[in-house]
Amino acid sequence: MHVQSWQSAYAGQVPPEVIDSQNEPKRSELWLQLLRNSRYVAHVAVRNDTICGFCSLIRSRDPGTNELTGEIATIYVDPAHWRSGAGKALMDASMEVARATGYRTITLW
Repeated sequence: MHVQSWQSAYAGQVPPEVIDSQNEPKRSELWLQLLRNSRYVAHVAVRNDTICGFCSLIRSRDPGTNELTGEIATIYVDPAHWRSGAGKALMDASMEVARATGYRTITLW
């Protein structure tokens, strides 16, 4: 789902060779690294036992920000579930955790 949604979201915005270079083994390794980080918060949207999207919240990586600044590092929804409310639900869940964590500002790349 991550690869497919990434390719759909960036088609026409990044070169085709970059789109085509995305693959499941690369993304699987990335997920293993991310989920080992206790400061990484991921929300997953599931419909009918199928993952249809995800969103991640981390401490901001932007230079000059302080510990009160969080970042939505990723938000992807399977194209088959676009406009279904999954993205909003993911953002709402992340904002709830951001408030509980004490973030006062949120950035989005």
